[in-house]
Amino acid sequence: MVRKFAMVLLGAGMLLVTAMPAQAKEGEGAEVDGVTVAVVGPGLQGPIVLGRDDAVAFDDQLQTFQEMAKMTVRPTVALGPRYQVLMTVRCLDNGYTTASIHEDLYPYATSGPWAFTGAGQSTCLGSVPAGWISAQSGTFAFLMAHGLPSTPPPAIAGPLRPAPASHGPSFRPWVLLAAALGLGALALVAALAFRPRKARVVA
Repeated sequence: MVRKFAMVLLGAGMLLVTAMPAQAKEGEGAEVDGVTVAVVGPGLQGPIVLGRDDAVAFDDQLQTFQEMAKMTVRPTVALGPRYQVLMTVRCLDNGYTTASIHEDLYPYATSGPWAFTGAGQSTCLGSVPAGWISAQSGTFAFLMAHGLPSTPPPAIAGPLRPAPASHGPSFRPWVLLAAALGLGALALVAALAFRPRKARVVA
């Protein structure tokens, strides 16, 4: 049985996913046909990919559609490394449509996981509430069960940059060789010039 995705926007706080293809009924509007979630970030061997029940459970933890619980001010706690969340919602509304929701997730924040949803995003049923939200306490354990490291990964050093070009003298072997040959030539000329001459005998 298909459950309306519109209930999420009214405060249910979950994406409702059905295993069977949705059947739109007259006057009921769009229906959710499927949801997937992908999480990428430092320390992961690969993306955390969630579908069906896991995607619903994750969204319940993240509270993506809880407009009243979100705030516009960045939290003052130390957030730690940032992870990116891509939630893809597939709807049936006069044909199939797909919408993507991008969120930033901070699972290692000192006060518990935080998430941020940027403004201007929407699904096939309307806009997605923007702002910061403190995720449910079970979010970290849920992500750990799907591959998130138990401790924050070490900071990744920035790319090495080439040393700036030096404007001072630089070492060039061929210059030293030329100088050595020049000094040798001068020494030879000097030796020939000041070589003692033999006395000439007058008959």
